[in-house]
Order: sequence, then C-alpha cells, then structure tokens
Amino acid sequence: MKEVYPHCPVCGEECEHVYRESGTDTYLGCENCLEEEDAWNCAACFPDDE
Repeated sequence: MKEVYPHCPVCGEECEHVYRESGTDTYLGCENCLEEEDAWNCAACFPDDE
C-alpha cells in the first residue's frame, strides 16, 4: 500500500505544517512556501514610524 503524505493547498509541496488565517478557512501556505521574518526588522510592522 502506498503511503500518502500531506501536501500544501497553496504550493502543492509535501509538508509537515500548514498555516491559515486565524478564524477563517483561508490557507496561507506551508513551511516550504512561506518565510518567517522577525517583526523587529520589518518596516510594515511599524506603520506609525513613517
């Protein structure tokens, strides 16, 4: 019997984790197609500092 692995609904790659928007069924991606960024290094996280 062939083993079936989970695949990301966004990129289609095999994955261990998928990420979805809180409170919705909207999937954003997986560990293969998303990058984590430190919020302290992201200008978009400081909208009042323009």
